[in-house]
Amino acid sequence: MKKIVGIGAEAVLYKVDGHLVKERVSKSYRLPEIDNKIRKLRTRSERRLLERAYEVINVPKVLDHCDSAITVDMEFVSGLKLSSSLDSLKNRKEICVKIGSQVAKLHDNGIIHGDLTTSNMILKDKKVFFV
Repeated sequence: MKKIVGIGAEAVLYKVDGHLVKERVSKSYRLPEIDNKIRKLRTRSERRLLERAYEVINVPKVLDHCDSAITVDMEFVSGLKLSSSLDSLKNRKEICVKIGSQVAKLHDNGIIHGDLTTSNMILKDKKVFFV
């Protein structure tokens, strides 16, 4: 069963059989050929960056990808979305230090997140996952 768990500016996130599928959506204002090329390039790039980041920090593990459907399948990370919970956590300073440390590790490895907000971070088992 396919259940929508999030909608962003560029993609729809589905929970399917216990994992997450990120499907990059078409933009009607672009020519179809250009749109398809952009979506494929961005999806491939994101997959490669996730695979590299997985070796360095906590991110969902890439399980599969499909060029024709323009999707990336990855591990589903359940936990607290930091954008809605950070202010109420007693250990928020410790969590912020972890966030800073992980950002530094990404940058030390030549990886730039591109949309670094607490909306793209999940707290699970005292670990901060970047998504």
